[in-house]
Amino acid sequence: MSQNLWLRVAGRSDVGLVRENNEDSGFIGKNIILVADGMGGHAAGELASSTAVAVAARFDNLFSNNKETADSISNIPKQITLEIKSAISKDQTRSGMGTTLSACLMQNGILKIVNVGDSRIYLIRKQQTSLLTKDQTYVQSLIDNNEITLEESRTHPQRSLLLQAIDGISEVIPEIKEISLELGDRIILCSDGLSNVVSDEEILNAVKSFDNVGAVSSLIEKALEHGAPDNVTVVVADVVIEASNNSQVVIGAAAEPRNRIKLPGLEFPTDIHPFITSEFPALKTLSGFRSIKWIISSAVLAALLFLGTSNWVSKQFYVSNLGDNLAIFQGINASLGPISFSSAVQSFNLEVVVLTQKDQETLLNGITADSLTEARFIVRRLDQRALCSKDYSYSFCRDVVNSIKPQ
Repeated sequence: MSQNLWLRVAGRSDVGLVRENNEDSGFIGKNIILVADGMGGHAAGELASSTAVAVAARFDNLFSNNKETADSISNIPKQITLEIKSAISKDQTRSGMGTTLSACLMQNGILKIVNVGDSRIYLIRKQQTSLLTKDQTYVQSLIDNNEITLEESRTHPQRSLLLQAIDGISEVIPEIKEISLELGDRIILCSDGLSNVVSDEEILNAVKSFDNVGAVSSLIEKALEHGAPDNVTVVVADVVIEASNNSQVVIGAAAEPRNRIKLPGLEFPTDIHPFITSEFPALKTLSGFRSIKWIISSAVLAALLFLGTSNWVSKQFYVSNLGDNLAIFQGINASLGPISFSSAVQSFNLEVVVLTQKDQETLLNGITADSLTEARFIVRRLDQRALCSKDYSYSFCRDVVNSIKPQ
């Protein structure tokens, strides 16, 4: 080719508006980019997609050191299968977990693709959108056999049934493809949390006026507008001339220390994705909380007035436990008889017992926060501190040891 082409990449993962946890993972490497959508088992979907990221990062390093050829991207699903099989053998409750995989890399202007499941890779070229992957699903097979239309597939009761997923048990046959790229092309990788609710036309309209970073945000916002019933992960890569100096960035479940700590045999990039509040669920409404407080006895109303007003109370947050897991509460950590002045607004799949002993003791009285954002930051810090207590090599460990709150 007459000019060298590079990929300039951005990505983000959002838990959506319905799910409690994020089982999607994404990876932006120096050579490889991918999206993986985990599924199945007790707290295991996030482990499956995290495993995909760890394996991809390993291959990414090999490519960077010229120890692998681009053709070996087809070996990634096999290695993920082996690692998931190993994880299940250590804990049988993980049986049934699996992940989709949509990954690609560019070499000499050629995009090499590997796909398993229903996460997708799109190409936008000259204001036209084309799908580079084919969903390995039951409804896609019905479409191929002309048994249902594309429109009927959107509401089919078995539209989520996968014909293939990397589960550590079955041997998958990945879709392998190569295409030549052109300057100005845009590649979009996404989980079905986007493609199930946002049409191809909407995808094109959402991104055509933005750079890659803006395109990522625009697509996730579009999914949220449609209700975002599933986790949403999007990676956007623009084909450019100038050399890109991508560092390894992890997004979604694989960026969470609580997931990494459950996979001690795998090595993850230390450049963890920065804290982004949008990765967490939307704040649940507290209208019921407020209305109940205003119709209870005058004694309780007097107590609330003594503390300020209900408006003031609604702006207070703290982190404590909800059963065995961490949660964020809105209100104040106090009660009057059976009446509590706080309500849990967000729970996390992070068990108190994995925290350091000191943090467990601090948690007993609740950790106050000035805002919901700060409360989420504290949860992330507690999560990171638990990991750093076992492995101090991560780049964020020095910061999390110094303070549990943002400085």
